[in-house]
Amino acid sequence: MDKYYQSCLNDIKFHTDKIQEIIKDGLSNPEEYYKQSREQWKFIYNMIPFMYFAQFCESQREGSATVENLQDTPHSNSTGLDNCAPATP
Repeated sequence: MDKYYQSCLNDIKFHTDKIQEIIKDGLSNPEEYYKQSREQWKFIYNMIPFMYFAQFCESQREGSATVENLQDTPHSNSTGLDNCAPATP
């Protein structure tokens, strides 16, 4: 089976499972389901900046070798990730 077709089937299964969850849990206690759903999305929303930052750091790490090779002058021992390192007190 090709990967694109499989991806579509995976999406169908995911959404079908979600519909079943809403029918079972959501309709039996809509207010509680609503609150839980809002909390889950709030958590995901709050994680977006961290995921973006992690992706940025990874792209810096992958691109640092290319940038270092393109420079005409000698570079320091910096890995290009200095701006991604957590601040220390």
